[in-house]
Amino acid sequence: MHHAIQCREPDWSPGVDWDPKQSAVSRRTFFASVVGTDTLILPVHFPNPTVGLITADGDRFDYRFKRD
Repeated sequence: MHHAIQCREPDWSPGVDWDPKQSAVSRRTFFASVVGTDTLILPVHFPNPTVGLITADGDRFDYRFKRD
């Protein structure tokens, strides 16, 4: 992921994704595997505090930054 908005819109891909369709499938698969768990995510492209959790929001996902 390059931006937290990709949790809400997993089909949105930046220009650096050479296979946008596969990237979207990979994002959805990853989100589904960690949604609702205590698995901390560390997406290096996100701003501080970077670390967060994936939560469900209907048929979409949401990124919740973890703060102290």
